[in-house]
Parts: sequence; C-alpha cells; structure tokens
Amino acid sequence: MPIKIKLHAVTHKKIEILTEQIRNKYVNIWGKKWAKKFNSYYHIIGKRGEAAYGKYTKQTLDLNYYPYSGDGGVDFEDGAQVKTRDGYYGDDTYLIIDPKATYENNPDVKKFVQACALENGEIILMGEIFKENFYSKCDRDHPWGYALKTKDLDIKYQSS
Repeated sequence: MPIKIKLHAVTHKKIEILTEQIRNKYVNIWGKKWAKKFNSYYHIIGKRGEAAYGKYTKQTLDLNYYPYSGDGGVDFEDGAQVKTRDGYYGDDTYLIIDPKATYENNPDVKKFVQACALENGEIILMGEIFKENFYSKCDRDHPWGYALKTKDLDIKYQSS
C-alpha cells in the first residue's frame, strides 16, 4: 500500500486561505476573465499534495504564489515536482504533466512525485520517477497531457 498522509486541520485551512488570497489579489489585477481560469479546487489539492510530500520528507512547504511561473518549476530542494490528482485508482492512476509546462528543460527539476487527494482530506503518496525517465516513457499523445501510469514509476512508495 502506498503512503497515506493525514494533514493537520491547520495545514488544510492555511492552504484554503492562501488560495482565496491568491484569487482575490489577482482577480483585481487581471480581472474576472483570469478568475474563471484559476481553479481553486485544483490549486488546493496540489498544495495538499505538496504539504504531504513535505511532511513525509521533512522539507518545508513553499506557500508563496508565483503568478507568472508557478513556483519556478520545482517544489522542493531535493528537485521534486509534486503532481497531485483527485482520486485514487491504484496502479492505473495517471501522473499527468501539462505539455506547456517547462519542466523538461528546467535543470532544477530532478523528479516527479505522484500524489492522490482523497475526499476525506488524506493524501496518498504513490511514488516518484526521474524526470528523464518520465519523458522517455510517457504517452505524449494522451488527451489529458503527457501521461504515465503509477505502475511505470521508478520508485513506488510503500508504507511500513
């Protein structure tokens, strides 16, 4: 079984508050059209996945928002870029990377970590794959973006 992380209620609240602040700040700058594109739900589950990985690896979660470049393309000092999906589908869960993302040419990104957000607020850390391996193995024609199933990750996390 992959690693299941339960985040503290305060962490959930901080992420929700941050997301609302981002939405409010940038809607004033870029207008309501931008607000429609900013999906609070996916921002929240993404940050929750990052928080779970940070807790698991004892690394600090960056709660800043970088409107033009995300977080610069790397979530943690170890070179991890955490990608969080809503829902858990075992080995058939897809790790999806947006083809427009610049990770492939970013030397700071070393690996992708796959996380899944459950409805109860828990996060499942599935595993990781080195960046080069992801781009050599992924399905670049998948309708959701560059896609790879959990079964093809380099390292599958296991709870002890």
